[in-house]
Amino acid sequence: MLNTNRDILGIPNKTSAYEIIGNLIKEKHMVMVELNLGVRKEQRFILGSPGPYEVALLVRPGSYFTHQTALYLNELIPNAPQIIWVNCEQPQKYRHDDELEQESIDNAFRVEQRQSKSLISYNGRQIGLLSGMNTNQLGVIEKEGTDGATLRYTDLERTLIDITVRPAYSGGVAEVLRAYKKTGSKLSVQRLIEYLDDLDYKYPYHQAIGFYLQQTGNVSEDQLEPMKRLGLNYDFYLAHAMRKTRFDQEWRIHYPEGLTG
Repeated sequence: MLNTNRDILGIPNKTSAYEIIGNLIKEKHMVMVELNLGVRKEQRFILGSPGPYEVALLVRPGSYFTHQTALYLNELIPNAPQIIWVNCEQPQKYRHDDELEQESIDNAFRVEQRQSKSLISYNGRQIGLLSGMNTNQLGVIEKEGTDGATLRYTDLERTLIDITVRPAYSGGVAEVLRAYKKTGSKLSVQRLIEYLDDLDYKYPYHQAIGFYLQQTGNVSEDQLEPMKRLGLNYDFYLAHAMRKTRFDQEWRIHYPEGLTG
């Protein structure tokens, strides 16, 4: 573009593209964002002076807000989280449908859950990038933010599923339970079940979701019955690497001691 339009733009031949970019950043026509991917770093150049939420969606095409950030946008927590979590789905992958065994569940949840190290610092905020499984953007909705930017984020039911699966990105299991309790009559259990069917998780996360729903006191036993019909075949866990736990016989769930009243 530069070489083709130097004469039209009045740019001397001695002025390099790097100098032009530097001047655009200096004059605040463009911002440079450094993306720390743990093992490597990348740079992104964005026109204008966008806010951190707009930057978060521009770093990865097709991304959307998720987990604790989606909780905030769904008005389930009062304050914006310190880290803005954004998800960019991976390409569709072949899945091995190995039969699930109790021992493999126990071993997987005995250790800490892996967490993303991909972070961006921008205008005093941190943006965390997740590479979630391909869901064909299930439950992703849009609304206009206060600054006029379009915000893409998961709806109520998809958000509740995501924070159940990855509570570490949501403030922990106590925060997850508080979010469930805040849903009130807005929540559709039927939509939760439909989403779970589409997501087709290997692990029985529906048992954790059923446990949370029961703890809210907002859902009747009749509403919970379809969740139970998905199967109660394994002992499962609310989170990884829990120390002191109790066991709920009805949902076959290990949960942190002191979580419930």
